[in-house]
Amino acid sequence: MAAKDLPVTRKETVNFTWRIENFSQRKETNLFSDTFLAGGRKWRISVFPKGNKVDSLSIYLEFADSEKMPIGWSVPADFSFILVAPFVPSSSVRKCTIHNFNRKEDDWGFTTFVPLSELRDPLRGFLVNDTLTIETEVSTEAAALPATDELKVIEADDQPVGEDIKESLTETSLMASQATLVDKPSELNGAGGSTFPPSSAQLYSRDIIAELSTVIGSAANSSTNADHDSGLLLEQRMKLVGFLAMSLEAISQAGSLKDVEDTALQLADRATEPLEKTVLEYVVSNLAKFREVIPSSLSTIETSRVVESSAAQATKDLEVRLVHRKGQLSSLEAEFSRLGEEGTKLEAEIQQLLARKAKIIDHRNSTAADLEKATQEASQELEELKKQRGESKQAIEDRMRAEERLAQSNASWKLLKEHLGW
Repeated sequence: MAAKDLPVTRKETVNFTWRIENFSQRKETNLFSDTFLAGGRKWRISVFPKGNKVDSLSIYLEFADSEKMPIGWSVPADFSFILVAPFVPSSSVRKCTIHNFNRKEDDWGFTTFVPLSELRDPLRGFLVNDTLTIETEVSTEAAALPATDELKVIEADDQPVGEDIKESLTETSLMASQATLVDKPSELNGAGGSTFPPSSAQLYSRDIIAELSTVIGSAANSSTNADHDSGLLLEQRMKLVGFLAMSLEAISQAGSLKDVEDTALQLADRATEPLEKTVLEYVVSNLAKFREVIPSSLSTIETSRVVESSAAQATKDLEVRLVHRKGQLSSLEAEFSRLGEEGTKLEAEIQQLLARKAKIIDHRNSTAADLEKATQEASQELEELKKQRGESKQAIEDRMRAEERLAQSNASWKLLKEHLGW
């Protein structure tokens, strides 16, 4: 009999602060922080002070340990950046995201984090003594640890997996699912923030996937069929368990839906239980729908949030201008009314005050023209305000529909657990 160790993983969250001195005097196109450790691996922050081909500050997280990784490596991580305004806390901007780092995509972040005009605005308070402060929080799985004696799988022909092995694998699955469900930051601070923190649909799907992972982890070790006990089948099942420990959004962003399909197909081909085979084939048939729904839903949510944020800012600006216009209209109306009353009184003295009367009438006419002009401008701005509110409403409705489709997709994903019975 041969023994094969299983890796033990755990979630690790690390905070790192980077202060960039003499920021406005920097000539470099791209700046890099010192490396720091998260999950036993090296990371660093990359910043484009003048924007990465955009008129905004660009910030990315880079995986700096590629040379130590095997071929085909991937490291999932969820992380956030905070652009700190030390003396104006309400101005601080926070954005968070999730990415599966790999050889082709070893950096990820935000190309348009904060407009450069806001970054340089002294009222926002980002630059203090020409020093920019960036904080990051990285949450990722720690590098695999050596397995204990309890976490060994016996690989031998016609030998069933023992009860101690079942318990160990179940515990491993639970650890993986719990690690994936670490709370994510979901609030944006200050202006200019645009991201999509975990929605209620995402959190709901993760709860379902956690249960699926636990059940499948137990089922993968309870079968007494010799083929199911083989190392290859166990590896395939645990691979599917790993995917089920991820949300559909994370799988799609990592470009792994095809890998899920291949794994499910291989398990379906080797399945001996009719129900298990049917459910696995159902998984494969639904992946085509997931490929279409997930990316489009995420894109719609992101676009809707951008439009919503832009419309909200434009609405605020127009409301401020309309308040000013309201005061201007009130002042002009009062002036027009006063001049009319004075003109009426002067009619009785028209013989002595003809010259004065003419002057007042001219003034009155001029004021009336100003009033009409101001009224037209206010009317135009009011229409623009209505338009902006309409766009904001439409953006909210689009986002809600997209989140509903996303929730429906994850509800379909939940059915897998019930049908598999794992």
